[in-house]
Amino acid sequence: MKVCVHQSKKVMQAWPEEYCAELFDKLIKRGDRAFLVTDDLEISKVRETIAQCDYFVGTPGEYLDIAKGMGVKTVALLGATLKGEGLKSPIVCAGCLDKIDPKPIDCFFQDEICLYEVTPNDVLGAIV
Repeated sequence: MKVCVHQSKKVMQAWPEEYCAELFDKLIKRGDRAFLVTDDLEISKVRETIAQCDYFVGTPGEYLDIAKGMGVKTVALLGATLKGEGLKSPIVCAGCLDKIDPKPIDCFFQDEICLYEVTPNDVLGAIV
């Protein structure tokens, strides 16, 4: 199986880098192939990478929408927003973008703790 993971640096969309590395290690150990896309890649390269994969893992946004549009199975990492289908952070402040007006521009805890609650094992469990 081929899995593409979006590692974003954007505020409230950054899944911890160590989680991404752990997921890659676990995918490779079980014989899967893992690909990484980041915010600084040309969009054509992002599309090309996503198109060759069976799954896309990432937070809601442009890349997740691209994957869905291509018919690639998705695992959305939901933290700052809980709208949609995906792995939802269980902590009380999760979904802050859905609950607070005006919308916060940064995590109140300054480290996007909601996304720390969505683990690599959660992602592996969602990939069939």
